[in-house]
Amino acid sequence: KLILLDSLLQEIVKSNQRQNDCKTIPMDKLITHVSAADVTDEFKDTALTWPLWESRTHPQTPAKSGKFHFDYNGDYETERVLIMSGKATLSPEDGSSPIAITKGDQVFFHKGFACNWHVTEPMTKHYAYYDEDGVEVEPNPSIACDICEAECYEESYLTKEEEDICPDCYKADKKQYVGAEHQKFGEPLKPAKAKKREAPETNGATKKAKGKKKKESSDEEDEEDEEDEDDEDEVAPKTNGATKKAKGKKKKESSDEEDEEDEDEDAPETNGATKKAKGKKESSDEEDEEDE
Repeated sequence: KLILLDSLLQEIVKSNQRQNDCKTIPMDKLITHVSAADVTDEFKDTALTWPLWESRTHPQTPAKSGKFHFDYNGDYETERVLIMSGKATLSPEDGSSPIAITKGDQVFFHKGFACNWHVTEPMTKHYAYYDEDGVEVEPNPSIACDICEAECYEESYLTKEEEDICPDCYKADKKQYVGAEHQKFGEPLKPAKAKKREAPETNGATKKAKGKKKKESSDEEDEEDEEDEDDEDEVAPKTNGATKKAKGKKKKESSDEEDEEDEDEDAPETNGATKKAKGKKESSDEEDEEDE
């Protein structure tokens, strides 16, 4: 236990010494900038295998201003960077001369460097972390709550005053931290996009179905109308024939009646002539009998 405690104390002392050394070293000495024209192909090839950082996803104050503060004090000695696109101006915290970086530049940020970034054109860069011996190491980022000092790298809230707040402290006083940016692993959480309602598609499908049904109904009605017309056409000739037949029968009956009337009118004349002839015959017979 004593050995372990001693080793921990030594680490603390070394850390304090480094911080003090960094404070005495001008900030512009803690950054190495190589212009794009002087960057070696070997470094470019290596850098292209590193993760890609985008300025658009980094927290900015004010939002979307391209401005943010950054301290290079992680568990690494140097962050090495190859700028792939964009432009930015870095203003060291101690007031040293600003450094302008642009596409193709190589930049080494040494431990202890701190500056204010101002991205003037959206930037992307490949980055990696190296130890004192120049060996690439996996980053071990850390975010401590500025209120209770609890580790909150996995989830935290960044206030407008650039304070890191752990979830517990945030929940304890939400009103005080109104507008704080919710972060996970040091990156802002993108707000969930509202799901588009599927109603338009459903309505469209419904309208299409209704239109199809209406069309089918219309087609059925047209077919029924056509069938009715066909039925009428079939019935019409029969009806006309029956009508004509009835009319012909009626006309014939009328003609027969007229003929009977004519016969009745002619009959008396014929009967009179017959009677007259008969009377004449009878008178002639009587005269013959008298002569006899």
